[in-house]
Amino acid sequence: MAATSFQRILVALDGSDCSFRALDFACHIAKQYPGCTLVLVHVIDQRALETARMVHLQPMVEEIVRTLHAAGESLLAEAEAVPKRHQVSATTHLEQGIIAQRLLACAKEQGCDLIVIGSHGRTGLQRVLLGSVAHAVAQLAPEMVLIVREGAAASAGA
Repeated sequence: MAATSFQRILVALDGSDCSFRALDFACHIAKQYPGCTLVLVHVIDQRALETARMVHLQPMVEEIVRTLHAAGESLLAEAEAVPKRHQVSATTHLEQGIIAQRLLACAKEQGCDLIVIGSHGRTGLQRVLLGSVAHAVAQLAPEMVLIVREGAAASAGA
């Protein structure tokens, strides 16, 4: 079996503590592979915008989009500081669409060989209603997927 080497690692960010733990794990992994770059991705959920349109908030949709875009840029700027502290190269990408689909597309477009994503560990009705982005990504990704569960240790190998 050939040894695994990672060159580009996509890290999904939603602003939660769990996604920042996933970012920390990704930084520790990237440090093991010289030249490895993190691809930090935040996706503005298209379904939330469609819901706003359906409940007759169309006049507010443009403002909602601007607000979500600004929040996404702010989140990515905050996240970008983490790999800098670890002396790991990173790029940032703000996407809009169905979250799991955009993460998978971005991983393909950016040539990623690993996806690191946090999981909130929702079960039961919450999972049915809210879905599981981590589960969808793990099921559909041709790349390796590392799921960092909520409550996981803050770093890998540190």
